[in-house]
Amino acid sequence: MLTRGIRLLGLDVKSGNVTVGLDGNAVNSFTTQRDIGRFVAYALTNLPRSKLERRIFRIEAERKVRKILAICDFSEDLWLTRLHWQSFNQVFKEYEERTGKKLNVTYRSESELRAAISKNRADVASTLQLDWGLGGGLVGALDQLSVSDYPDWNPKTIADVEY
Repeated sequence: MLTRGIRLLGLDVKSGNVTVGLDGNAVNSFTTQRDIGRFVAYALTNLPRSKLERRIFRIEAERKVRKILAICDFSEDLWLTRLHWQSFNQVFKEYEERTGKKLNVTYRSESELRAAISKNRADVASTLQLDWGLGGGLVGALDQLSVSDYPDWNPKTIADVEY
């Protein structure tokens, strides 16, 4: 099911063809389903009710790991480079470097995506590609992340995930 869903969204790197909205440079949050499950299970079984009620949990693997690295390094240059998160273009580049396989990337313009959504309101792929392309795939600012609620949470970064 997950593989089929990724393929329908245009993100099936194994096929060698991927599709993203706009220029592919908007930053996005990435967290695996397994890590989300671990975080939710921890929160529900370890946090007091007062920290759960009416709360939005903003979790993300990339900045949790990079924040830890940055705290351990006092070099300003490394601080700035390690606190970035990733765009689809960065993910695709990393995939190509790790696997040696070239991806064919198709970029869909904002006008193309809006036209597709206007034509079919149930077009989930176009809706998500537009949202992610406009920067809507980021769960929040670094100071809004909830990862401090689970100090031992060690999520996989997108680079750790098997392609």
